[in-house]
Amino acid sequence: MKIAHQLKSLRVLLFLCISLSGFNAWAKVDIEVIYNDQFPLSGVAQITGSALQVKLYNLDDAKRLLASFKQGLAPYGDPQQSKAMIMQRFNAMGKANLKKQFSQAYQGIIVGTQYGVKRFPVVLFDQGQSAVYGVTHLPDAIALYQQWKKGQRRQ
Repeated sequence: MKIAHQLKSLRVLLFLCISLSGFNAWAKVDIEVIYNDQFPLSGVAQITGSALQVKLYNLDDAKRLLASFKQGLAPYGDPQQSKAMIMQRFNAMGKANLKKQFSQAYQGIIVGTQYGVKRFPVVLFDQGQSAVYGVTHLPDAIALYQQWKKGQRRQ
């Protein structure tokens, strides 16, 4: 009796997986967005909580990180003293944390270079195989991509 119940549960689970596989196709698509403060991104909250995996890269993060290290330094002060202060800040953060901060700050540039992106803002789909340029409202960019994909399937 117990085995029959487990087999029935397994069949129901398999049926649901097969039935929902087309419905949940977006779960496998990674979306990467490269933008900056001049062209801020909107609509991210509308996507949060959905099955979409979205990675955001703000190109101004690197500039902000460098500015945080330069904060409090005299603009025309002693270069050796400035260097010593920055090195002290680096050491206080720890090597692993410093590496992580720089890696995150420059990730947008790395991803953009890897995919051959020449302009931004850009929303990238399918590991950079498809791109929507100039759209900063994420739900609109996704809708444009979905519309294009439908057209591709019909051809």
